Amino acid sequence: MKEIRQILSEDLAKNYRGFAMTVDAYFDGLINAPKTGNFVVRHGDTLILTKKIEKNGIEFHCINGERAKDLIVNMQKYFDDLKDNQYDFAVTYYDNPKIIELFEHQPYSFETKKIDDGLFRTYETIVRFKWAQ
Repeated sequence: MKEIRQILSEDLAKNYRGFAMTVDAYFDGLINAPKTGNFVVRHGDTLILTKKIEKNGIEFHCINGERAKDLIVNMQKYFDDLKDNQYDFAVTYYDNPKIIELFEHQPYSFETKKIDDGLFRTYETIVRFKWAQ
């Protein structure tokens, strides 16, 4: 497994080119996540920043040090854990429309819409777990 700072560095290089953030600042944000009601789940070399939200849901953001096919597997494990813990849905926000393709490989239903709601919030995807429908 990769070191956390290496995962953060790879994620910044792939997803946040031109955005003024250092690996140290990214790391500090993760360390301080519990202070803001967030927690981090790790599956392989994917870190998933997670926050409980209203209506038995989770908001999440993947921080990835994996290839796309491994990220798909890690997201599946994460979604399975959420389902097993009786969450109804998970929601994420992002700018890269290619992220939508990752959700197409999951067994759970999802809805994606363009929202243009600020920085890193161009798209919203909600994953709904079958038991909750």
